[in-house]
Amino acid sequence: MKKKAIDKATQERVIAEYFAELDRHLQPASLAVLTRKKQSTPSESCFGGVFVGKVDAKWPHFRSRPMEGVLQIRTKDLPYCPPQLKTIALIQLFCVCKVSLDGSPERPDSDEEGWYAVRTHDTLRGLRPMERPIPSRIKPCNIEWKKVSNEVPSYPDDIGLIDGDKKARFQELEDWAKIERKNYSEHWQTKVGGWPVSCQAGLNRNGYAIQIGSERKANFMWGDNGVAVLFHHRNKWSLDWDCY
Repeated sequence: MKKKAIDKATQERVIAEYFAELDRHLQPASLAVLTRKKQSTPSESCFGGVFVGKVDAKWPHFRSRPMEGVLQIRTKDLPYCPPQLKTIALIQLFCVCKVSLDGSPERPDSDEEGWYAVRTHDTLRGLRPMERPIPSRIKPCNIEWKKVSNEVPSYPDDIGLIDGDKKARFQELEDWAKIERKNYSEHWQTKVGGWPVSCQAGLNRNGYAIQIGSERKANFMWGDNGVAVLFHHRNKWSLDWDCY
């Protein structure tokens, strides 16, 4: 049904009231832009690619099966670094992956404890490339970082944060989505900080630090175009994800 037209003054008031709500929750983020360039140094940020560790470090396994090295972030590369990562020089995510029909790795169906591993280093000194036990199906990508400062919470994580009535009135406007995208952003790609996005149930919980997206350039996907979120809460790392 066609939306009822409103006068310009009313439209401007509705937009201003809704944008005032969003402005209260703006968050900066470092967005990962994946390129197929080779890493210039083994310790730099990458999706797949070369991972580093201490001299005696062993590649993580789950039930004798080598994990996949998914993401390595060197925090000095980040244009924005959230508080959870301020004392960390390097953080890495490994996980057990099954292979989808198109040959890309994806998170397994099992929710068994131990299916992922997070490693952090407080210094880059003494780190050297680790040898992968098996070839990776991830296409290695270097990461270039881009800062944005206008990320806002998305549904359903905005429930209880954004006035529901003001949001409803705003979404009655013609082209409301275009108006919002012009002024604010949400990103599904890999990023540090900002607001996590969700396919279904919401992923914004205490300690959110890093979002890991489905990255087609790297031949990697969480289920059906899903996203995963890495949390650091009460000195403990945890990973959750959802998909369509």
